[in-house]
Amino acid sequence: MFKYYWNKLNINYSENIFYIGIFFIPSAFVVSVIFLLLASIFKLVEDKKFFFKDKLNNLFLISGLLMIISCIVHSLKVYSPQLNTWSPYLSWVGLANWVPFYIFSWGFEPYLSNLERRKKSTLMLLAGSIPVIFSCIGQAFFNFHGPFTTFNRLIIWYSRPLDGDFFGATGLFNNPNITGAWLNIIWPVSLAFYINQESKLKKYISYTLIILISLCIVLTNSRAAWAGLFISSLMFFGFKSLKWLLLIFISVFSLIIFSISFSRFNILPYELVNKFSDFQYLDRLDIWNRAIQIILQNPFFGNGGSSFSELYQGLTGLYKNHSHNIALELMINYGVPAALFTLIPILFLLLRSLQTALEIKSLKILLFDKSLIIGFFIIVLMHMADIQYFDGRISITFWILIAAIKNIVLTNDQKLVDLENDSKKI
Repeated sequence: MFKYYWNKLNINYSENIFYIGIFFIPSAFVVSVIFLLLASIFKLVEDKKFFFKDKLNNLFLISGLLMIISCIVHSLKVYSPQLNTWSPYLSWVGLANWVPFYIFSWGFEPYLSNLERRKKSTLMLLAGSIPVIFSCIGQAFFNFHGPFTTFNRLIIWYSRPLDGDFFGATGLFNNPNITGAWLNIIWPVSLAFYINQESKLKKYISYTLIILISLCIVLTNSRAAWAGLFISSLMFFGFKSLKWLLLIFISVFSLIIFSISFSRFNILPYELVNKFSDFQYLDRLDIWNRAIQIILQNPFFGNGGSSFSELYQGLTGLYKNHSHNIALELMINYGVPAALFTLIPILFLLLRSLQTALEIKSLKILLFDKSLIIGFFIIVLMHMADIQYFDGRISITFWILIAAIKNIVLTNDQKLVDLENDSKKI
């Protein structure tokens, strides 16, 4: 009897619960997590016997097991005597950034199993991002800032006041790089949404979203976000767009060079120009070099979660919050073996998805799949020079994208001969 009512509840509500969870990711994260976990649990209970048939799941679980072993080693304090203020507790807490996602991401897959479901999911992701857009525009042009709280601080929009000469936006994420990462995820979705519209009204709405999202990416003053905007546009439209993209790039770059050379004219905002005239960010090379040294000290079990800042400060006397590279960070925290069992499946999906993206050319409905692939590629690329992953909204979206990508590249339920018929039904 319990199983009957459970399945009935699952059929009637689980898919809508998943879409609601996606919608609230950027604006009400706690609410989103509750809905997404419920949706995932429904499918995990229903299809638990198939979990271990997925080879990628097994690799992720091996990674999780190795992380737990690393945490035990860290608790015994066998390694890293140079860590004075660090606690093994941080390693166990750090597991929450990885192990639960290995499991719950598989529960997301059924909700992304076909074109129609992936289209709905991407549109919910786009619609849920409207508060992000308004927070950026309001902050940059209308001095609209928080923090704003509701439901006894269950929902918080930080959107801090801007400092002095800073012209730009941190958005409700309260961090320009995280905001830039989020906007780069939804940017290709907005392009797919525009191309798929038939009515003029929806065309105008989607075109407005494209303009606002691109403006907000520029306002973040994040070089990684700007690069993501350029690369994702090139990937979406193909090399035929290279001419006008290069024209825009050359024009903006010329203005930046002119503003650096003749600062008294103030053609561009100071903060934007300073991003290029200040080359201190090249210290990333030193950070990565030190990170490799730290990895080599304890390659098998790592040094512990959140240990990089103290280890780097011990080596250089400078403070850096993290290693600015997600692969290096994972190796530092839990060791090379644990990291590889996570990174190799992700790299496999990335390469396979890029191959699929190149094959998507004609049917407009397939552009939603292409937008997910591009968003996945850009967020991985951005994590090679920075780490936005430790914001829960980025990490949970990252694993939703992985669930979608697995469906796109590893399943055969969408045959090419049926694509045109499927697109008419959507």
